[in-house]
Amino acid sequence: MKKWTKLIVLYWLPVFFVAAVIFTASSQPYEQQDIRPYLSQVTDIDKIKEMYQQLRLEHVQHRLYVEENGFKQTLTIIVEKWKWLVGLALVLMVICVGFVSLLSFYYIRKKGYKRFFKVLAVMTVLFVVSTTLMFTGILFAFRLEEGLLFLKERLMGERVREVVSGIEFTYAGNIVSVERSGLEGFIEFLLRKAAHFSLFFVLGFLMYRALIACGFRRATSYIGSLIFVLMYAISDEVHQAFTPNRSPLVEDVLLDFSGGLTGVTLAFVLFFKTKKNKRRKVERVNRRYVG
Repeated sequence: MKKWTKLIVLYWLPVFFVAAVIFTASSQPYEQQDIRPYLSQVTDIDKIKEMYQQLRLEHVQHRLYVEENGFKQTLTIIVEKWKWLVGLALVLMVICVGFVSLLSFYYIRKKGYKRFFKVLAVMTVLFVVSTTLMFTGILFAFRLEEGLLFLKERLMGERVREVVSGIEFTYAGNIVSVERSGLEGFIEFLLRKAAHFSLFFVLGFLMYRALIACGFRRATSYIGSLIFVLMYAISDEVHQAFTPNRSPLVEDVLLDFSGGLTGVTLAFVLFFKTKKNKRRKVERVNRRYVG
């Protein structure tokens, strides 16, 4: 039981945390993220925080339809628009409940009620901790947005303009440059793409780490981590299709996957070298002992 607790707390919860951060970041509409119309009025970081809180409140009010029995109406809209998705979720829920019930039945027969309730108590605590950590990740994502806005403000200078003025490239069929997007838009684009790459880098690294800790082979962990990162990158873009003024892009999937690929590959190399070094140390100790 201690082994499973260690696996969940030290290896899987960090994966859920980063996944929650990515999910929250992709849930924010463009209006909530874009502050270029307000940059001329920004004078300090407190002004940015105040404006950000106002935008976030407006977003929540709009999405939940607070003015007209928000929660009930939101559920009605979800059921009407995405009946197949709701049906699939219900089917999966029934399957999960049936699987857990069957697993619990066999566990009780094998270990007894006392052991079962002990395990159930530990799993409940882990569920509460993981839920808390996921909500912390959501809050962290909002703070991350503030950090990006703060960085963008600090990079608004003539020296930076001189450095990046000659950079021009095409992304998703659009030319990205200072002349085309302005310094504010260009810096914002680079920061957000770098943030996406970094988050999926961390997600891939942690996923490989978690699979290795569960006892999977290196090749299985590597391929499994890449599949997970790719599927999560695709689902992230699909999720953006349902977010106001956000468009799913194949280029974003490739960018996110490249970040995950880099993280998984780095983890693969580091864990391989670590295991190899441990093996050498054991061989040296055995030679000394034999000698």
